[in-house]
Amino acid sequence: MAKKKLNKEQILEISKEIAITKTDGLASMREIANKLNVSVGTIYNYYNNQESLWCDVFNEMWESTETSINDILIKDINNVEKIRRMIIVISRDIRKRNGFGFRLFDQLGSNKQFNEIYLFDVNDFLINSLNPYKL
Repeated sequence: MAKKKLNKEQILEISKEIAITKTDGLASMREIANKLNVSVGTIYNYYNNQESLWCDVFNEMWESTETSINDILIKDINNVEKIRRMIIVISRDIRKRNGFGFRLFDQLGSNKQFNEIYLFDVNDFLINSLNPYKL
């Protein structure tokens, strides 16, 4: 039987699908491997641990939100409308992702590296986005 060809993007896509549909915590590496029809070891060829996989998933999702917010910031509309639209984007993305970010924070929130890399980046981005509006 031929080995299934797999790449990191495929793992991320399936992981995003699972992240959005799973409502009770984060999926295990085994669940992801089963969905991809590969061994767990194959997933570990791309990710050292579950945390790094889920952080990559979160990062991809956040980049999409960040792009939407940046698109709002460059529009020629008043500041109140910009903030209103930013709140709508964030709320929409939370719903669309079925609260994945909250589940991720619940499980990895005590992880110092996760906090330093992801939570502070998101926080800094939002603060810097709002800073010109003196909020």
